[in-house]
Amino acid sequence: PATRDLWFQYQLVIIGDVSAAAFGDNELLWLNQFVRFNGGGMIFIDGRMESYGTFRGTPIEGLLPVKPAVLGLSELRSTGTRLRFPKNLGACDSLKLDDDPVVNLRIWNDLPGPRWVAITEALPATETLLEVVDGETVLPGLVRGRPGAGRVLYSAFDESWRWRLNVGDIHHQQYWNQLAKGIMEPPFSVQAVSYTH
Repeated sequence: PATRDLWFQYQLVIIGDVSAAAFGDNELLWLNQFVRFNGGGMIFIDGRMESYGTFRGTPIEGLLPVKPAVLGLSELRSTGTRLRFPKNLGACDSLKLDDDPVVNLRIWNDLPGPRWVAITEALPATETLLEVVDGETVLPGLVRGRPGAGRVLYSAFDESWRWRLNVGDIHHQQYWNQLAKGIMEPPFSVQAVSYTH
């Protein structure tokens, strides 16, 4: 959209593995205002090509519910990761792939973990919905925050497409549809702006 008013007509923006350089200064400011003041939703998918780091110092950084980890590393590469719900939390509505909690947990346990994960820390007053585990290392995988009037979901991995193996879109499509609905303010709309690499 070419103007702030046009941005404000949408309910959800998805930024996936794209550099901050893809946006003009005005657009970055409008995106911040879209979430903070207009109640818009944003899903930010970190990726190995154009990571969260390119948004440091921009108006988008202040929206994200995570910060760079103090470990000194920015990413984890492993073929041995798995996904889990944070202890004592269980699956939020957006992560229910089946109504039966036992079946839902089995589905999540069977999904392959990401081979690449951004290393971040969840900020205070945010909610970690999903963790990525690699041996003794536990990282936030999905973190939700509420900056101002809107909602932001940060995904530390961009490999949910792997969940389509042998089952097609059964879980993958439901996952993304539910995440989108959980971030958008009602009334839900099919209009969304998506920027992916």
